Amino acid sequence: KDARDVANRFSQEKKLYANIHTTLLTDQNATNHDISDALRDIAGRAKKDDTVIIFFAGHGVDVNNRYYFASYDFANSPAQRADVSRYATMTRDVRNSGDGKSLIGKIIKAGGFSQSMLTAALKNIKSKRVVSFFDTCEATSFGRRKRISTIVNKIGGSTDKYFMIAAGDAGTNDSKADDKDKYGNNGLFTSALLRALRNESFQGQKSDADKNGYIDFGELHYFIKDYVFYTSEKRQSIDIYLGEGGNFNLARVRY
Repeated sequence: KDARDVANRFSQEKKLYANIHTTLLTDQNATNHDISDALRDIAGRAKKDDTVIIFFAGHGVDVNNRYYFASYDFANSPAQRADVSRYATMTRDVRNSGDGKSLIGKIIKAGGFSQSMLTAALKNIKSKRVVSFFDTCEATSFGRRKRISTIVNKIGGSTDKYFMIAAGDAGTNDSKADDKDKYGNNGLFTSALLRALRNESFQGQKSDADKNGYIDFGELHYFIKDYVFYTSEKRQSIDIYLGEGGNFNLARVRY
């Protein structure tokens, strides 16, 4: 639902973008192969002055400071599902032990869409304005606050693309399902993104802070950062990497 809602929202920006091409991958259509093919197709079509927006929603895992997105291939074999079941029965202490970390590393490496796959795909996209949004935060995810800056800077620095990542404390236990119950049928980060694109107000400030009729990357970042941080009671934060293209507009405001 998160990916579909974000795709639908950006598809409405016909006054800002001359042409809008949308590729939506969900469930069984979001395998590693499907994701790689879609990114390869974007690289083949996107021109230097185009804007490319990439959105990931689901589960992300940090294994030894390397990011893995849990695509449909994740735990999709009997052996992998057995490992997931074993991991699910572990206590938190066991999960944080060498055995637990080794097991989750084995699970995600076997089927996850890896940081190296993502980096290679992004390097092939020649557009100056490529923005990747990741709503993949959970207790064991990409979003661990102590590690996120390292991972974001590694990917962003090697590709020179824009990133905006939802980041949760290592001790945060909020699940995606819990987030959806509290934030209007979307994850917290996605809810913040959609609210910002609609120029809603949070704590007396709208996302179009300079009131010029457009929401740029900087304004989007500040609105989402405050919304996520304070709505989650300071348990989640946002980290970004600014690419080579400078600040630019992402949405037009409907006054």
